Amino acid sequence: MDQLGELENTEEDLKKIKMRVRLFCTQLNKKWQETNRTLERFLTQNSIWLQGHICFEIPVKTNATTTISSIVRRPLLSFEKKSERTKRREAALVSKKCNKDASLLMKTTSMAARASKQFYLASVLKENLKSSSFHIKFS
Repeated sequence: MDQLGELENTEEDLKKIKMRVRLFCTQLNKKWQETNRTLERFLTQNSIWLQGHICFEIPVKTNATTTISSIVRRPLLSFEKKSERTKRREAALVSKKCNKDASLLMKTTSMAARASKQFYLASVLKENLKSSSFHIKFS
């Protein structure tokens, strides 16, 4: 921590930094284990997460009295709030990473639907994966 130089390294700030690093490492480890520690699967399934930014806000002394945050950037939008063009671009990127394998994309989508408690969508995708041709039925 001596390398931080002009940073306000109060105990509270150090705890926040350590907690943020620990949280990131925990998320990384969880994602790594979910892909059975296979690099190719890890990169494919987590391509969007890996392209995101991790933001560590570290207080910096400007004068003897004021403190500013060293990193300021726009907040990341959820996929639903992004423009159609950005959605298409990200979907194309994910498709390219999966070598345009529709079955893999459907399985991944099914798993994501189950994780977000969209069980009907997950079951429809699972049934369509079993059949040779894809027919989505909505009621």
